[in-house]
Amino acid sequence: MKRRDFLIGSATGIALLALTACTPTAPSPKPTATRTPAPLPTGVPKPLRLQRSNWGTDPFARGSFSYPRVGSTEDQRAQLRGSLGERLYFAGEATASDAPGTVQGAQGSGLRAALEIADSAAHGERIAVIGAGIAGLTAARQLREAGFEVVVVEARDRLGGRIHSVEGGSWPVPVELGPLFVSADSTLLAGQLALAGVGIAPFTRTEEVRTAAGTIVGPSDAGSTALASAGKWANEHPPDVSVAQALVDSGAAASLSTEPDANGVAPIDWLGHELDTVLQPASGASADVVSAEQLGTLVAGAASMSQIVTGGEHGLAGLIDSLADGLDVLVSSPVSTVMWGENGVSLRLAQGESLSADRVLVTIPLGVLQQESTLFEPALPGWKLDAIDAIGMGTVDTVWVQFAEAFWATDATVLSTIGPDSGQQNTGTPSATPSDEPTATPGSADQTAGRNPVAYWTNLAPLTGSPILVGTIAAEFAAELGALSDDEFTARVLASLAPYSPGADALGATSPAP
Repeated sequence: MKRRDFLIGSATGIALLALTACTPTAPSPKPTATRTPAPLPTGVPKPLRLQRSNWGTDPFARGSFSYPRVGSTEDQRAQLRGSLGERLYFAGEATASDAPGTVQGAQGSGLRAALEIADSAAHGERIAVIGAGIAGLTAARQLREAGFEVVVVEARDRLGGRIHSVEGGSWPVPVELGPLFVSADSTLLAGQLALAGVGIAPFTRTEEVRTAAGTIVGPSDAGSTALASAGKWANEHPPDVSVAQALVDSGAAASLSTEPDANGVAPIDWLGHELDTVLQPASGASADVVSAEQLGTLVAGAASMSQIVTGGEHGLAGLIDSLADGLDVLVSSPVSTVMWGENGVSLRLAQGESLSADRVLVTIPLGVLQQESTLFEPALPGWKLDAIDAIGMGTVDTVWVQFAEAFWATDATVLSTIGPDSGQQNTGTPSATPSDEPTATPGSADQTAGRNPVAYWTNLAPLTGSPILVGTIAAEFAAELGALSDDEFTARVLASLAPYSPGADALGATSPAP
């Protein structure tokens, strides 16, 4: 296997780094040019229905959850949640030291903020909460029960924030466009889910990995071992570098052979598979920007998401409805300005209305804070702005697809592909021309060429009895596919299922065009 092939097949352009020993630049994916929708691949039937998220372009999210960017530390999260003048408070998953980026992390941040406000405020004060996600609603309920007057201001026309359950429309179960998995470690969250009637169950992760041609390949720990080795090396060799750089500098990537086996899969391909299916879904970002020092914590946190939401009357939104019951919530009310000072806080809404309060809790997502520099009057202090910029905001999207019947001949609950050609589509489009000198840069269009845009598919058929697959799309692919029309998007994600179509191994599968 040539190094150019590895560049095409890897998740983050590690080969480029190995060849040039340069420091990678932060990726800045650009919307792809409009394509003519590709025909459905052979063997993949037309779905009954499809629903997708698009968190990166959502103006009230600007991403899915926070991740540890290179050089960031726990200090930045502590600064992010730090209050200002006992008038302005902050909560949300990005402020959490314990399980950031998760439902329980957001829930815990809301409880922490409510206690902090209650310690400073006088009984009966009016508290405004910006954001009706789980952090904001958790805090609002605690404060209301403590005797405060509470009003929640929500920009969307619905509650839940990045928890978004879609019901009805002939789907047999609620469609979770936000989190589908929660941790088994939080007894508080489990109890609240039970009270709200939200079903969760242990998720048995059985994986089936196929090549682009549909050949089933046996498991290998080559990728996970190399990734763990790079993380260990980074902790022993400060200062912090990216995961991509640590893979190169530690020698972990170079230790993997590029010699393919009979199925065309080399040990180095398993590293690309690990980056695609583990690191990027855990962070929502590429290895070029994720902190190597915090890699172990990040991967362990992702592994702890071992409970799957099985439904209930309203899905995970049932928890949101339970928390919001009886609260004063203003929906469709974006906040344009937060004016704060020693005498209180005033919120100016986009519709021109104003709302006064003694104190305000801000649960605006990190991605929005990073882009709305003029939201606060007076402006936030430098140390707060530095903390906002230091933490990364990643994007992970999901796509739910229901078919008339399951065409994939496996009961495995996690389906993925491997190999440098796992993203090529057999539509007459030539693959990248091999070259001894790589021309791509991390985060560029060439970086995604030849890779499957769907990190993995969660097979819900064994759990629900319905032929439903849930695709996970992360990092640069979330940005790329998020810019596509519905028809283009559908063609890309269905083509990624070609290796699991009937006869794929014998006929040669088709996959998405680069």
